[in-house]
Amino acid sequence: MLAQMVAARANLKVRKARFDGAMDIINKLAPDVVAVSRRVNDDQLHAASAAASAARRAKRSGVPAEGGARVAAGGGATSPAGTSGEAAESSEPIMVFEFSGKNGDNNGYIYWLGTEGKTKKFENPHLAQRLKVTSSGMAVGDEASVVSRKRCEVAVKAGPDVFLCLDLGRSRCMAPTHYTLCHGSASAGLDLLSFTLEGYSKAAGRWVDLASPVREARALKSPHGVGTWAVDGKGERFRYLRVKSTGPNQKGDNSLPICAFEFYGSLYRS
Repeated sequence: MLAQMVAARANLKVRKARFDGAMDIINKLAPDVVAVSRRVNDDQLHAASAAASAARRAKRSGVPAEGGARVAAGGGATSPAGTSGEAAESSEPIMVFEFSGKNGDNNGYIYWLGTEGKTKKFENPHLAQRLKVTSSGMAVGDEASVVSRKRCEVAVKAGPDVFLCLDLGRSRCMAPTHYTLCHGSASAGLDLLSFTLEGYSKAAGRWVDLASPVREARALKSPHGVGTWAVDGKGERFRYLRVKSTGPNQKGDNSLPICAFEFYGSLYRS
């Protein structure tokens, strides 16, 4: 009887060690994913449904819902209100993504996330809900295609405020150093000539331009040209990064044909 108890206890220890190891991997690669009981999950779904209903009622009345999203200065993508209640950011980076000097390398954040730390075949991280891509409105294709790592026809439609935005997630932020873009048109004559990278600064409460002060040609050639540019973020960390059109392209409008972007820098847990 005693031998059976000892064996059972040893088996439980092995199973616990395996479980703890699996949770460590999940927390490192997808810290937003949390295992909860069915009761807790049902409560959270009920609360989310109630919040969504309140937001819809507020939208119809033209009054912002309490705790809802607010539009950052300069328009475009929204940033959540109540950021002062977020946990303090980690002092040491989880990972550092260094640009190799070669466009289209596998050293960036999106590739790392889509391969779960280069341990699996690449999976679109937007479709897997590991990050979120939003836009001011698509003319061709959809937002998910921007992180598919495929050359395809994708473009944000022209308008008063044209952008593609990356949301790293509630528990991640990045101090960027470089970003890479791939042109989203298979036709010539549509070069991108006026664009920049912006990050949403919680400290300043607005979008800030992250273009490097060094004068460098920022033209993205079509068809499907690829370019990488340095970022001047002054070490600040951002949850939201967006590519924004700042003027007309070679076609003459301010549409943003981009089928892929990638980011490099230091990733932190917030």
